[in-house]
Amino acid sequence: MLVTCFVPAYNRGYCIERTLDAMLSLDIPEGWEMEYVWSDDNSTDDTWEKILSKAEENNNRGFNIITSRNSKNLRLGRHVEKIMTLGHGEWFVEFDSDDIPSKTRLLEIAKCMKQYPKMLGFSSGVTVKEVGKPSHYSGVLGKQLFACGATCAWHKDVFQKFSPVKYETGSQDIFIPFRALLLGGQWVWSDTSTIIYGVDETNDSTPSALSQKDSLRHLGRLKANWINALKQRLADMEEVQLEDNKLERDLFERHNHLIEKLTLDISQLNYLAQYLEATFVGKLNLFRQLPLELRQCKRLKIRLLLYLFPMVAKAWTYFKGGSKNNHHQEMPTGKTFMADLSFFKQYPEQYLMML
Repeated sequence: MLVTCFVPAYNRGYCIERTLDAMLSLDIPEGWEMEYVWSDDNSTDDTWEKILSKAEENNNRGFNIITSRNSKNLRLGRHVEKIMTLGHGEWFVEFDSDDIPSKTRLLEIAKCMKQYPKMLGFSSGVTVKEVGKPSHYSGVLGKQLFACGATCAWHKDVFQKFSPVKYETGSQDIFIPFRALLLGGQWVWSDTSTIIYGVDETNDSTPSALSQKDSLRHLGRLKANWINALKQRLADMEEVQLEDNKLERDLFERHNHLIEKLTLDISQLNYLAQYLEATFVGKLNLFRQLPLELRQCKRLKIRLLLYLFPMVAKAWTYFKGGSKNNHHQEMPTGKTFMADLSFFKQYPEQYLMML
């Protein structure tokens, strides 16, 4: 079986060589033939030059490496879609350009393929380097299953059997797993960590050096990405006729409801960021002029009042446990989880973002 391992890179000149070297040193499952696609999304640094140099060096060693550079920046969703036209594999395995894969990553994917014959997609746990101390979390965050894009692999059908991506988004790990379920397949999570996940000030999803107001705006941009990914799900559902009409109606309603909620969240985040930049008098005026759609948000009003008095806000955050990082949970390794489309019948709305 031909498998395409690919890297969509943008401005990763400082670390891309490390990732490419790690890709080529992985253990290869029996029966797998490997192909590599290294693609640059019109970087403004020396990422492309380093990709070309590494490709020339390793093609001479017998590796099958395809290189590509976009004439303009496509962003991640459309960049991945283009890579799907460059590779020839039955399966595609994503490698983020600032992560380090475990040597056994491909073996873990192959093991799950054998265990789940209907598997059309895979994701796994990761090890996150935070404040110098690695912490592990898997595909389970709280009560939600979470497909981390940096660990994803999927069958070619999740792109070939759908129209081109309609909505620009960096959150391809929200709509790609959903496509696998729409096709009647299974998405499988392994809680074994298969990568060391890059967390620094340049990481698109989890930058580590932002001010409070910039963090709010960054979260707003992430939620805008999620909205487009959910709209892409809706477009994909229109192409696939589900046998269960009730489930189809329910999914449409729940997606639209979540889009409305995320849109309101973005308005709140942007208003909070503007509020933080204002003087004390400016904050009072903004509080009085709160837009109609935000006046019913009690938590927003509380935060606005707290931000009038920074010391009170810090104390409130501390006593509420805000200084603790509860996002990443320690998980045992070796377990796997599977979902198909019936999963949406079994769980309430909070599971909608699991994929």
